[in-house]
Amino acid sequence: MSGLIDTPTRGPNRYGWVVLAVVWLCGFVAPLNMVKVTALSPVLMASFGIDEAFMGTIMSLFYVLGIVMAFPAAGIVNRFGVHKVGIASLLLALVGGLVGVLSADVPAFMVSRVLEGAGMGIMGVVGVVAISPWFAPSKRGLPLGIWAIWVTVSFIVGPTLFTGIFDITGSWHSVWWATLVFDAIVLVLFALLYRAPTFVFDDDEQPVAIDDSVREELPVPHITAALKLPVVWLLGIMMFAYAAASMSIEGFFSTYVFDTFDVALTVAGIIVTSGAVIGSVFAVLSGKVSDRVHSRRLVLLVGWIAGMIYSWFVFSVDSLPLFIPVIILLALGENATPSMIYASVAEMMSPDKVAGASAVLALMQNVGMFLGTTVLGALVAGMGEWALAARCTAVPLYAFGLVLTVIAWKKLV
Repeated sequence: MSGLIDTPTRGPNRYGWVVLAVVWLCGFVAPLNMVKVTALSPVLMASFGIDEAFMGTIMSLFYVLGIVMAFPAAGIVNRFGVHKVGIASLLLALVGGLVGVLSADVPAFMVSRVLEGAGMGIMGVVGVVAISPWFAPSKRGLPLGIWAIWVTVSFIVGPTLFTGIFDITGSWHSVWWATLVFDAIVLVLFALLYRAPTFVFDDDEQPVAIDDSVREELPVPHITAALKLPVVWLLGIMMFAYAAASMSIEGFFSTYVFDTFDVALTVAGIIVTSGAVIGSVFAVLSGKVSDRVHSRRLVLLVGWIAGMIYSWFVFSVDSLPLFIPVIILLALGENATPSMIYASVAEMMSPDKVAGASAVLALMQNVGMFLGTTVLGALVAGMGEWALAARCTAVPLYAFGLVLTVIAWKKLV
């Protein structure tokens, strides 16, 4: 049996932090593999002889299997449980990494990106389902705020690490081998340490052990029931707007800095990393603040506004020091927003609807990332103008999210 009732009891909240850690690492594998290409895109374009438009297509392929797997992943999690599905996600990452590092041509490399991207769809569903049952509803903002940075931290570790490895070895293949080793370590940790709780929280947020009588009363996961809720699609559309806006910038940030300022690839990686470092702090703080003020909506509004401002200016900065205020806004806009969306799903859905709602988020996130990288890459190649391309993509998307939060939120939430 899967879900809440398939493993031994481990005290409430305490082992939950261990579960959060290993689930987070399992999710982190996919975006870390994503960042390999965004961080080394100038090198890969030169190696394969392609331009920004084709590079955008290769980046977008990473999200194809994530899109395809989003809804099936919800059913698969319900059927087989988080443990087996998480392991499958990591195995796909390993296979994709091997195909990539052994690629002799562009088509094989493109196939590898599809395989490595499966985890973006799978873990988008698994994360909230696996983590939220371990924490009382009023205490989920912080752990889900931490979960929300599973993508952001890849931009902390990846750019500096990968460009550093490349500078030392002179080969992008060494980066792929390094991630393969990391993926294998995470596979072992997840397989050994993941557990699901054998307790649930009652109406007073007290843990109740699951015995036979309680087991019979647990709601059966119901994916289609979640799909009928308008608020699920509101959150899904918000996730789409955030993901498309974010990746239209992040997918090419290193390339922009490298080309515009004629700096070493490592320097470009450090600039991207600095934004992610600040962003990870904002993501965790936003979860804590929203718990304290009892409002996800207020923090979400701040995130959308910060996103609009930074995406207007990010590709028009003409000196490195001016990146400091832009990066602070980037960090806030790209991290407060998903933190609140994930926390809202766990807060607004009954346990039987979390998997279905998470599938909607995973689908919309991957579609947004796919379109964000594809469209911006094509616009830059066609216009030859970074700032204008961002103002045609990221700025209106963040504005759209703001409008949804102001108008639709009060009606549906």
